[in-house]
Amino acid sequence: MPKYTRRVEIEDLNRDFWVIGEAISEISGFLFDDESPLAKMFKGITSELTQIWENLIYLWSGYILS
Repeated sequence: MPKYTRRVEIEDLNRDFWVIGEAISEISGFLFDDESPLAKMFKGITSELTQIWENLIYLWSGYILS
């Protein structure tokens, strides 16, 4: 049964691991950094939702007390 031999150079592995590490670093920064566009978008959405609920509570309390 023939066996396949393959030579793997250490430099290739180092470059591959470096690329994978950099990609994971960028993705993590985009997801978890405080200044990322995704975090800013979620902060804006939660702020708008909070303001909507505060307005509804204000309107409902005015309607119930009248």
